Amino acid sequence: MLQAVPSGLVELIETRVSVGGATRTAMARAIIRRQWSRGERVFRAGNPCPALVYLSHGAIRSYTINDRHQEVTYFLFFEGALVVDYRSLITGEASRFDFEVMQDAQGEWVSARNLTVLVARFPELQKAARLFSDQAYIALDRRAESLLLDSPEARYLRFIEEFGDQVDRIPQHVLSTWLGVRPESLSRIRKRLKLHRSQALGQIRDLNAPP
Repeated sequence: MLQAVPSGLVELIETRVSVGGATRTAMARAIIRRQWSRGERVFRAGNPCPALVYLSHGAIRSYTINDRHQEVTYFLFFEGALVVDYRSLITGEASRFDFEVMQDAQGEWVSARNLTVLVARFPELQKAARLFSDQAYIALDRRAESLLLDSPEARYLRFIEEFGDQVDRIPQHVLSTWLGVRPESLSRIRKRLKLHRSQALGQIRDLNAPP
């Protein structure tokens, strides 16, 4: 009998659906706990996405190289995220993205084959898979919309709103490619926002000063 080991993936799924005992047992058999060092590739471009990973610790990005030989960061993953190329996983097509570890990472790996078996066998996992794929679609659609419609400064502010406590963990060149700007442009945006914040704080101090 398998010893019960806490699973972040199961806990995440239980935020969406109720997980039965048989499902827990099957998932415990399917989950492989893995570790990656900074700079390692979790998944590689040119191959079908081999697994879904629940990221329990660390930071990962997916990126590609465009036709101008420039890195383009597609998505960022932090603790509690599901690391996966959904389209590649669903279709079996080769992924266009490398998934690179930005900070030493630990996660729960479920192979694409085992994931397919689990989802087909357990109705609650079918529902969870649909909910998570809907969530991923919404996140990517918002990102695409922001790249089309928002100014670089607005995109940076949106990033701070969503990932504020993670910003210091991301190298500037990675963040700039995620925002779609050059590193020097990102530096100017940060300086401008810092200046505005300082000016706003100064105005507040003036308002609160005794007459």
